[in-house]
Amino acid sequence: MYRITFILLTGLTLVNNLTAQDSNDNNRDEAIVERHDSLSVEKIVFTPASASDYIIDLLDKEFLWKPGRDNIKIPLTRLVEQYNEAYDSLENRLWKIVYNPASLREVDTLINDTLPVRWLNDSTFIIDTVLLGKEPLFVQKTVVKKIIESLVLINESNNAGHVSDTIKRVRDTIISKDDIVFEVMIDTALLDSKNVQLYQIKKRQIVPKIFPAKSRNRYHFLSDGSKLIISKPVQVIIADNNSPLNIVPNEKLPDSLSIAVQTLLSYTEHRDSIPLYLNNIEGLSTPFWLTEGDDEPQRYWIKNQKNDSVSIWMENPDRHNIILVLEDDILVERIEKKTADDVPFTMVPPVIKLAEIEPLKEIPVCWNFDFLSSFSLSENYFSHWVKGGENSISSLVDIKGEAKYTNKEVKTEWTNNVRLKYGSIITDKNGLRKNTDVFELDFKYNKTIRKKIDFSALYHMNNQITKGYNYPTDSTEVLVSKFLNPGTFTIGAGLEYKPIKKTSINFSVLSYKNTFVLDTVNIDQTIHGVEDGKRAKQEMGGQILIKSELAPWDDLKINNSMRLFSNYLKNPQNIDVEWEMELEKQLSMYFTIMLNFHMIYDDDILTPVLDENKKPVLLPDGTERKASQIQFKQFLGITFLIQL
Repeated sequence: MYRITFILLTGLTLVNNLTAQDSNDNNRDEAIVERHDSLSVEKIVFTPASASDYIIDLLDKEFLWKPGRDNIKIPLTRLVEQYNEAYDSLENRLWKIVYNPASLREVDTLINDTLPVRWLNDSTFIIDTVLLGKEPLFVQKTVVKKIIESLVLINESNNAGHVSDTIKRVRDTIISKDDIVFEVMIDTALLDSKNVQLYQIKKRQIVPKIFPAKSRNRYHFLSDGSKLIISKPVQVIIADNNSPLNIVPNEKLPDSLSIAVQTLLSYTEHRDSIPLYLNNIEGLSTPFWLTEGDDEPQRYWIKNQKNDSVSIWMENPDRHNIILVLEDDILVERIEKKTADDVPFTMVPPVIKLAEIEPLKEIPVCWNFDFLSSFSLSENYFSHWVKGGENSISSLVDIKGEAKYTNKEVKTEWTNNVRLKYGSIITDKNGLRKNTDVFELDFKYNKTIRKKIDFSALYHMNNQITKGYNYPTDSTEVLVSKFLNPGTFTIGAGLEYKPIKKTSINFSVLSYKNTFVLDTVNIDQTIHGVEDGKRAKQEMGGQILIKSELAPWDDLKINNSMRLFSNYLKNPQNIDVEWEMELEKQLSMYFTIMLNFHMIYDDDILTPVLDENKKPVLLPDGTERKASQIQFKQFLGITFLIQL
């Protein structure tokens, strides 16, 4: 005997003290409360109607729900909507609606838009739609000295015309009073930085004009002046009384809406499914879904009390029918116990002999080559875009190559890496410019001393390929770099520690770093840390190089590289830092999302200090103030990846 059990979701209980005062009194009369001494147990009973009202009341209270957490509100809303109107009723009502009206006619109407207004004084205001970050008004304090009275006391008859010292002091005294004038000023620099227009009321007109002179748009202020109402005359299409619509944007909308409703109804009916659970005699359940569609038959095994099995195929041609088919060629046989009178046993042991084999000699593979290249391309195009923008095309090529020699017999390893990274951008205003240019060479020799610790010697060179320019505000190109200008190479020797796989910490206790600029005529070497009048900066110190590669998931890689250098001879406490991190998320075999962070800090490289308006800060002698600052570069894009 096989049981077929339909399991439906029937219970939902929410208890919240915040909604206790808003619940319906009739619903609370249905609650049964049982009290046993100090323990109070409340049993809540809902009717379908009261449960629906209770959930709707909770959904309307936005303060109960965490912002951005719609994972429970959406299914609760759909549950209530399903209760209020079944799918069959909804389908019948939607099919009966006449979407196509008998006639369409064009009429003129007004579309109003409301803009918030902020008054800065009696006649000056701004459109308050941009977050300024601070107040656009500031108070200016002015101290004014006001002379009240000047006392001149002269006594011509005093001792034959002589004036005493006291009279002289009084005569020379000026009685004055200080007045402080406070003026409220408008911060026009702040408004200009945020592209906020300042408007004034002059002769009952707004200056400058909000709309062109020939524009048909009209505007007026609310009675309290807090908002500006803009009225725009437009021509719309009105449907007749037989249509559920009032205004349609175009004549194709009724047909499109009708087709969209039919598509969703057909899809919903096809997708709608009911779980059917098949239980065996041991209580184990197997799900079978009743759906609308041509699903493939599924195979199920049926067993009796003696554990005999038979196979059937179940098919669901539609939501209301099930087809059961017994599998062909079924033969049921039972195992019976029989008494064995004579059972022969073989007493001769088998002959077992191992074959002789010769071990294969491993052919060592010393060289291992790796090549990885990625290419990303992005494009922005704007045409009559009222919010503003600039057409641009940007590209980035990143090529990495590695040749690694490993000899396990002598415990040596030689790694050679080369990297070329170049990016450019084209805009309508500035034309073609480069935004990334990196050319690096790395050579490292390792000799194993003991487990996880190697003697290491390395060479690192950092350079660029093409010319680089600085583009100041006067639009004059200033050459700041080109091939080998500047160039940096570092040679070091020390120890390397490998705590885990694909992670290494290299400490070169003795390192030499050279930064040089060959063309000092066209390039200012001081911006690269080289002193004025020299072509190179030489440093002797220590270097720490940390590299790691992590893979939290199969399709996510995180590569980190940090280089720290300290000059023993000059300010050893000031450490040069270069850190680069790459995150690669695999989308498909060839496409990845790449996020790159690159940060450099060099105490000897000085850059201009800018104020809050992005203008250079000047020293008392009129020169620009410069200081060592963090250099930061970030890239995010989808790349086309080729790996060999």
